[in-house]
Amino acid sequence: MFVLASVCLSAQRMNVPRVNPNFGKPTKEEMLMSVYEPDSTAAVVCLYKETKVTYFDIQSMLYQHKIRLKILKESGLSHALVSIYSRGEIEKLTATAYNMVNGEVESTIMGANEVSAKR
Repeated sequence: MFVLASVCLSAQRMNVPRVNPNFGKPTKEEMLMSVYEPDSTAAVVCLYKETKVTYFDIQSMLYQHKIRLKILKESGLSHALVSIYSRGEIEKLTATAYNMVNGEVESTIMGANEVSAKR
């Protein structure tokens, strides 16, 4: 019990960004973060991750996966590359990059030419 309490207390003192579950709406705090205080050497930080699985029958399911990454260093860019392994069809795939340009949030939507399908 003592260890758990001390971990909770020390975690509260760190400047960790609040969870923002709203996709497509990065907060100013997320956009301006340049260092992840609990680990200043981190190249990338997972700010939010959500997975939902809906089963329709024994052979059919819908898998929804959302993730928000903050790339802090150029060496973290490889973490934005995603591989999806599926036996079925992928119905929808979206990805958007957000950057600060002249103090404003600029979004860039991933194009179809940036997706490759291999079987």
